[in-house]
Amino acid sequence: MARSVTCAFARTIIVAISLIVPMALLSVPTARAAGTPGPPTNVTAAAGDGVVLLSWLPPADDGGFPITEYNYSALVDGVVLYTAAVAGTQTSVTLGYQQLAINDLTVSYTVRAWNDVGSPPYGPDSEPSAPVTPRVGAPLPQTALTAIPPGGGSATTDPGATGPTASDPVTTAVTVPPTAGGGTLSIAESTPSEAPTGFVFLGQEIVIVSSAATDALNPLQIVFRVDPSLVPATVFRNGAPVEAACDPVGTATPSPCIAAGAGTTEVTVLTASASVWNVGLATYAFDGFFSPVDNAPVANGTKAGSVIPIRFGLGRDGGLGVLATGYPLTRRVSCDPTVPFDSVEETVIGSPNMLTYSPGTGRYQLTWKTDRVWAGTCRDFVIKFRDGTEAQAVFRFR
Repeated sequence: MARSVTCAFARTIIVAISLIVPMALLSVPTARAAGTPGPPTNVTAAAGDGVVLLSWLPPADDGGFPITEYNYSALVDGVVLYTAAVAGTQTSVTLGYQQLAINDLTVSYTVRAWNDVGSPPYGPDSEPSAPVTPRVGAPLPQTALTAIPPGGGSATTDPGATGPTASDPVTTAVTVPPTAGGGTLSIAESTPSEAPTGFVFLGQEIVIVSSAATDALNPLQIVFRVDPSLVPATVFRNGAPVEAACDPVGTATPSPCIAAGAGTTEVTVLTASASVWNVGLATYAFDGFFSPVDNAPVANGTKAGSVIPIRFGLGRDGGLGVLATGYPLTRRVSCDPTVPFDSVEETVIGSPNMLTYSPGTGRYQLTWKTDRVWAGTCRDFVIKFRDGTEAQAVFRFR
């Protein structure tokens, strides 16, 4: 069975699962009895491709005895459909298909603690996590949770300071100032939501929750580090771009504002309150291939083994990281004698797949090295850009 299923099919599976969940596991005590632990805090879920990373902080009160077990439950539309347990030393768990981490299915989670002594030995459920929806192709999820002392503190999704990568393109560090009085802080890097018109969200959506008493004069500091392939990029809060510089310096005025690094690989934002953040890219205005290449459906005739200049425009200078990972690529297709045919009038000598940009013409050029073994075949040349735009040209090789 494919990991990605439709919501309708997923709900059919969920109903079947719910029939076998013991009712004792679904019952929730209406009041906390003496000796039982309190609810876990900061329950945070982050979704990826067919996976959810669930994390939490221990209860503020363990009932006077060590926590020996945590029970977590998956909820769909507020109904508990799956419950399982992990050891009391564990405060995070990676969930897959069997735990309802199913692509395109929105799920939230609760956690409760167990200490073997209280009556009953389990405490009340935590507040539900924010709902999350795994998506096909989403990066691996990341979470970071911590209790912030009165003297301030921070949390990061990159504790090893390895930096962002193509597979984990955004890392986040949040600092609570000592003037905010402490509290709790959580970060979840999860599947991105839909971007506003004219933009595409790249990497992960960052959901930050803080109980610290921050304001414009005592702001949260958020440092977003992004993979160079995402630059230049724009930081968004709640779907709106963050563009204004902080003025006065050191304050969240306006809130949020850019303190440093706008459009670079390390952007520092000051904000009076935590929220939902994304790294976005303005979509490209691809205007087709230019001479010597004809656009589909015309077939371009050329000698196998030649180097062809592939020229195109994107409406702006987007840097040299405009191509999606794995592109360009070619695939063999059937030669259709009814397709219009035109010879490629120009070839070049250059490094294979070298991309350049000319400010004078506003166009890109990619030097495409064809293969001699393609003689007598037809192939599609496929190019895809970071915003998801895809184009192709047809070639017939002699």
